Amino acid sequence: MLMKEDTPSQEKRSILWTLGHIASNENGFRLIQETSLVKDIIDMAENAQILSLRGTCIYIIGMMCRTSIGRKDIQKHNWLFSKSQVASGAVSVCLPRDPRKMFKVDTGAYKGSITLQ
Repeated sequence: MLMKEDTPSQEKRSILWTLGHIASNENGFRLIQETSLVKDIIDMAENAQILSLRGTCIYIIGMMCRTSIGRKDIQKHNWLFSKSQVASGAVSVCLPRDPRKMFKVDTGAYKGSITLQ
């Protein structure tokens, strides 16, 4: 459901929040690590056409970095996290090592205006 094109973005965000809460502790992260979901979430954070979906993914990746195994796995995917927040267990700020990945946005075709409705 998460990676299907036809899944509404609101549904994808609710799935992401669920995964983030599961992955924010060691056992939950191990469970998610057994799948390709970590890589899928990182890919979505770097490439989703819907920017609010990218933002949700960034926050979820930060939740994953609450655990030491989460931080190690996120680093394998070329992402950095704020080490100042590690001791507190707070959600970390995470960004790709190459910020151009994050800020690349394809231009889309203009499909109308909200003012016309």
